[in-house]
Amino acid sequence: MNMRSILLTASLVLLVGCSTGPAPRTFVLSAPATVTEGVVPESGRPIVELKPVSLPDYLDTSEILIRNGLNELTVSSTARWGERLSIGVTHALAGALMTRLPGMTVVTTPVQRQPVRLVLVDIESFDIFPDGRSVLIARWTIEGPDRRAPAIIERGSVTTHAVGGLSDAAIVAAMAEAIEKLAGHVAAAVSRGTAVH
Repeated sequence: MNMRSILLTASLVLLVGCSTGPAPRTFVLSAPATVTEGVVPESGRPIVELKPVSLPDYLDTSEILIRNGLNELTVSSTARWGERLSIGVTHALAGALMTRLPGMTVVTTPVQRQPVRLVLVDIESFDIFPDGRSVLIARWTIEGPDRRAPAIIERGSVTTHAVGGLSDAAIVAAMAEAIEKLAGHVAAAVSRGTAVH
């Protein structure tokens, strides 16, 4: 072997050695589905359609981010989302709404029947801070089947805390709890709108 081949081989061994390490853990915001054996008829139940949740572009990634200071974000090197955050938030919020609206069918894709309520959620910020606080600020709009009728439009914020420090699992748990709290506000608005119309 000549010197160039030896150097190339040594470089490759060094690169492979540096790149080995534990793979990042993968997280999702939604809990696993609870399965009850059997078939549940949904014909005739009121339909609530949740449109895809919108997030700021910098958040809509598969990286888990921590806000350090006013304008800086740090990426977790040990964990990531299993899907883009907007998709994960939509799935988690739909699941939480299903639990809170038991007499209704919550869908995230259009169906043939007209929904009794259309839910639009715009998340303005969803940050984890170094002290473990998770702050979610969102605006939600609840529209009825008659788009000429006034919609319910609300804006609110929820705060949760990562328990036990800034471990990846604690961050995900705090963010999942924030989605649950948001679902409570949105479900209340859906129920009020349904009672009025």
